[in-house]
Amino acid sequence: MNERDLNPLPALEGTPVPDSGWTGRSHGSRFAHRMLELIAGTWIFDLLSWPITLVYLLRLKSERRATASYWERIAPEHGVFWRFLQAWRQFRELGFALSDRLLAARRPERFQILDAEPRAVDLREALKENHGVILLTSHLGGWAMAAAMLRRMDFPVVVAMRDADEPSMRAYFAGLRDQENIRIVDLAEPGASIDLLGCLKANRVVCLMADRWVEGERGVEATFLGRTAKLPAGPYHLARLSNAPLMSAFAVREGKNRYRMIVSAPFRTEIEKAASQYAADLEAIVRQYPHQWFNFYDFWKK
Repeated sequence: MNERDLNPLPALEGTPVPDSGWTGRSHGSRFAHRMLELIAGTWIFDLLSWPITLVYLLRLKSERRATASYWERIAPEHGVFWRFLQAWRQFRELGFALSDRLLAARRPERFQILDAEPRAVDLREALKENHGVILLTSHLGGWAMAAAMLRRMDFPVVVAMRDADEPSMRAYFAGLRDQENIRIVDLAEPGASIDLLGCLKANRVVCLMADRWVEGERGVEATFLGRTAKLPAGPYHLARLSNAPLMSAFAVREGKNRYRMIVSAPFRTEIEKAASQYAADLEAIVRQYPHQWFNFYDFWKK
C-alpha cells in the first residue's frame, strides 16, 4: 500500500479540493477568527451569525451556486428563493460548527453527546476481533467532538488528517492532543499509511474522512443523492489490507451544545460495495440533517 492510496482523505475544511470552486481555506482574517474565538458559544455569536453568514453567502459566488445545486437535489420542488434561504441557514450551521469547535477546545464539559453509550457498546463489540475499527467520518455536523467523546470513554482514538490551515481546527486538535491524548496522523507525511496500519494492528479506532475526493488521487464511484459521485478509495484499501471492519460515523448538532452520535453496524465487503454502503449511510443522514452538510463545491463534478 502506498501513500497514494490514503492521501485522497482530506480530513477537514482546511484541505483544498482542486478545481472544485471550494478551496477549504478560511475566507476570514486572523482578526475575525480571534473575534470568533472570543464570542464562541455566547448570545453575541447567536445574534451576529445571521448577518455575518449572509455576507459570506453573497460574497462567495461559486460556493453559493454549488449550495443552490445541492438544495435542488434535496428538494427539487422548491424555487430559487427558497434554496437561497436554505443555503443561508446552511452557512450559519457551519458557523456554529466552527464556534462549537473553538469552544470545545477550551470548555469540553459544556457539550453533551447524545446516544454516546449505545454507540460505545457497538464499538467495543467490533474491537473484540482485534483488527481495530475504521470510522468513516464526513464533513457533516461536529464529528471532531465525537472523537473526543470516544477518547473520554477510554477508546484508543486515532484521527487521520492533513495539517489543516483552518484556524479553529488547528486550535481544536491542539487541545485534543494536550487534554485528551488523541493521536493525530498527518496524511501529508511520508509513511502515514504504514502508521495507520500499525494503529489498526494495535486495535485502535481510526477516524478517516470518506466524503471528499481530491483530483489526481485514487477514487471509487458511488451513487449519492441520485447521481454518481467519486469518493476517496483510501479507507477501503486500508480496510482490505488490515481486515478492520468499517463503520459509518456521524455527529449531528441537535441544539445548543448538544450533538448526537450516529454509527452504523460494522461492515466488510469489496471496495465498490463498501463505498456504496457508506454513500447510502451518508445520504440518509444528509436527508435528515441537510443544513449540516459542509461540502460547498460541485460534489458530482467529473
